[in-house]
Amino acid sequence: MPNLETKLAQLLAENFMDDFSLFEGVAALFLKEKDAMLAPLRLAAEKKDRDMLKKSAHKLKGSVSYFHSPESRQLAYEIEDASAEISFFEATSKIDELEKYVQQLTQDLIAMLQMNQNKVA
Repeated sequence: MPNLETKLAQLLAENFMDDFSLFEGVAALFLKEKDAMLAPLRLAAEKKDRDMLKKSAHKLKGSVSYFHSPESRQLAYEIEDASAEISFFEATSKIDELEKYVQQLTQDLIAMLQMNQNKVA
């Protein structure tokens, strides 16, 4: 697994046109909205609402895709793809796992943002 500095360089080159300000804005928005994207997944599983489960997983999948979080993206994809037939027990289990990966992504993004601040300071 690449270190955070390498991962940041890859993200900037592949997804953000080497523009740290663009990355910073998108990352800040993700950090602000991640809980609001995760909550509907959990609610959908609790309410046994397959449509909400599919839509919520799709939205989160798109958001984590910007940041090269393959585990988060894969789990969100699996929930979205299987939403029509997945058991809600299994969905809850996958959501628990997804939340752990999103938490790791959150820590990585915060560290990447701080790396740039340390270079400027």
